[in-house]
Amino acid sequence: MQQSREQPSGEAPPTAPRGVRPIVGWLDVAGAAATDTRSIVRDHERFFVEGSPTEDGVSALERQAAAFCAAVINRHVALVDHYHARLKSVGASKRLVNAIERADGSPDLVPRMVAILRYVRVLADGPRAIRCSHFRLLQDHGLELTDIVALTRLITFVNYQAGLLAGLDLLQGA
Repeated sequence: MQQSREQPSGEAPPTAPRGVRPIVGWLDVAGAAATDTRSIVRDHERFFVEGSPTEDGVSALERQAAAFCAAVINRHVALVDHYHARLKSVGASKRLVNAIERADGSPDLVPRMVAILRYVRVLADGPRAIRCSHFRLLQDHGLELTDIVALTRLITFVNYQAGLLAGLDLLQGA
């Protein structure tokens, strides 16, 4: 037996607690949350993508290439465009951009960049596939453990951004 959603006669409809605005519609709330969330994500992006001054083992070019690669793997168009622009802003060659878009590991790239992009592809596609050999390869190409941690945080952050933005797009009907 279904219960009626109408208020019993003589009772006032429930009101929001003092100081709390009643919810007009969940899409309105989602839109407001999306705006707030997007600004929070931008603030966090500065930390993860640009890095901190103590994490200078991973260059700006390597960070932007890793972020762009993770965005390409996640296939969120706005995120791909965003990180493509950031990658170009740090002077990336067309060869590097094309190698990332093709996901071919381009043998004409420096071995360190090939190792970084290989790690990004594995981690962004599924963290359970990461093995000690992936870390050793990065270490063989000059990355310290702190650099690998910074790179891992960056990749997982871009994955988080892609999932969050995809969800917000759905809520907003984009």
